[in-house]
Amino acid sequence: MNVRIVVLLCFLTSAVFNSCNLERIEDSSPNLCPNPPKSIFLVSTDMCETTCQVSLTNNSTNATSYAWDFGDGSNATLTTPPVKSYATAGTYTIRLIAISAGGCRDTSTHEIVVTQAVNVSASFTVINDGCSAPCTVQFNNTSQNATSYNWDFGDLGTSSTASPSHTFLTKGNYTVRLIATGPSGKDTAETTVAIIKLPTAGFTFSNDNCVGPCSVQFTETSQDETAYSWDFGDGTATVTTANPSHTFQTKGTYSVRLIALNVDGADTITQTVTIKSPNFKTVVDVNNADVSPLFGVVKSNGDFHVLFQQNGYKSVLISPTGTVGNLATYSLPDLEEFHGAIASGDGGMGLTGILYSPLSAVAVKISASQTLSFSKKFSFTGTSQLSYGQGIGLNNAGQFVVTGSYIPTGGGDMFPGFALVSQNGTLSTNTYVNTPVATTSAVYGTGITQLSNNDYMVVAPQWTFGGNPTTYLVRTGSTGLHIQNTNLGTSVNVEQIVSVTTTSFLVRSSSGSYSISRHSGTGAVQSTTSLGSIKSVVLFIANDGNLIMCGALNGDIIMRKYNSSSMAVIWEKTYAEAGGTAIPKSVVHTLDNGYLICAAFTSATNQKRLLLIRTDATGNAD
Repeated sequence: MNVRIVVLLCFLTSAVFNSCNLERIEDSSPNLCPNPPKSIFLVSTDMCETTCQVSLTNNSTNATSYAWDFGDGSNATLTTPPVKSYATAGTYTIRLIAISAGGCRDTSTHEIVVTQAVNVSASFTVINDGCSAPCTVQFNNTSQNATSYNWDFGDLGTSSTASPSHTFLTKGNYTVRLIATGPSGKDTAETTVAIIKLPTAGFTFSNDNCVGPCSVQFTETSQDETAYSWDFGDGTATVTTANPSHTFQTKGTYSVRLIALNVDGADTITQTVTIKSPNFKTVVDVNNADVSPLFGVVKSNGDFHVLFQQNGYKSVLISPTGTVGNLATYSLPDLEEFHGAIASGDGGMGLTGILYSPLSAVAVKISASQTLSFSKKFSFTGTSQLSYGQGIGLNNAGQFVVTGSYIPTGGGDMFPGFALVSQNGTLSTNTYVNTPVATTSAVYGTGITQLSNNDYMVVAPQWTFGGNPTTYLVRTGSTGLHIQNTNLGTSVNVEQIVSVTTTSFLVRSSSGSYSISRHSGTGAVQSTTSLGSIKSVVLFIANDGNLIMCGALNGDIIMRKYNSSSMAVIWEKTYAEAGGTAIPKSVVHTLDNGYLICAAFTSATNQKRLLLIRTDATGNAD
């Protein structure tokens, strides 16, 4: 039988692949397959997981029909290349037989390795969920069997990073979705991320550093808040208003806390508010130039009126908290040499000193409003050759009592002088004579104080040419007429005298040592209290009748309160000022029975400044 016929019959009557077992039909005749077919096909992959889709591409030539064997017991005679899927793992040989119109055929194969598919599992965890916008949330990818990722954060933000972080700008609940993709397919995981918006607490305040009791205004500057809670740190009840004012009763440093709240939570801010007491210790610069303080008084409104020298006579107004206020300059050509000052009783001050040409005593009043009330030069007797003003006091009638010395016209001995000057500058001159005055002596009044019986006690040193001075305590009547002398001794210098009832206190110095001597109404010495190394002493009678002493000690200021009867120390305070030395110039009462010390401060660079110390009734200063 012809071979061609055998092959054809075999193909028609048998299973394509199980009969004849021939891959290529050949004939001894060269014309048997003049245009033989060529089997060519491509596969999309030669290795994949179960259920994967293998695409086949048929590139055969000269064929009119095809027979596919997929190696898993399935076959097909499809002309169009099929897509094959394998359900189980294994190695499969895909065979394509290309058949020509004349029945000739050609075979090609590809081996496919199919592994067991591992399913993709998408999952992730969230760090910082529930934060306050704007805030960044970290996503940690815990997916399995994935090779690529697609994130959707629910706010139009996306990412293909495995474990991204994402910043949510506004409050909200966001559905975050992850699509994990692997060789075997895709899987999706999603969760809701809640972003809140906490308030931001903030506030400002004004009028801190005020003197308690005082009110401080608070203004909240919080963001995204709906409610408030204020704690002022002074034990008072909390306040829920937005912008409260609060009165702090006493000095202190207070931690003021604001809690700003909304539905999502709260935020807290704490700031420190300082409330001053009426007491302070402050160095004051005036015009950034050297200042020589002379005297300070207290006005009826609590301001401090301080006289000083700075290229002439000036005064400055200091507030009760120590703030520098108004400055005033005085033209006092008659007051060429300053010797003393006294409070005028109305917030002003009286001054005394010397005019040298012609030699005259001078009385000056500066008003509480920092204006010159009067400047008066005079001679104690009206006919004297010279007069010196050296001490000033204020009597019960509100008159300035000026003491000093004079030499009668024509020369001779120097006598103590005594004059009364009214608050408007009217002069009533009187003289008294110190009985022990010798022909070659000079006696002058350097200090004066009034007793409760309206008599005066005057300090009167007597100088003898060529010898040491002898100091007398001279008692006069209410008009200055001499009553008696008390000899205080030779080489005794008395710098100040003050009195309470009929008892007088004198600051005495001898050989550089200071003491306070207590004298009866007749001038007799009752006691002497040594001040040791304390110098530059100022005395003052307190409102309760006890004695205040203020002096300089080792560059600091020391103040003591003595019992006027026993001279026992009631209390003692020391006020140090770093970087310099201080010398007291005056002590006066404040309106609340405390004290104001006006002092000269010299810095380490030798700059002279004004030191003000305001204390309470027991000498305490800030």
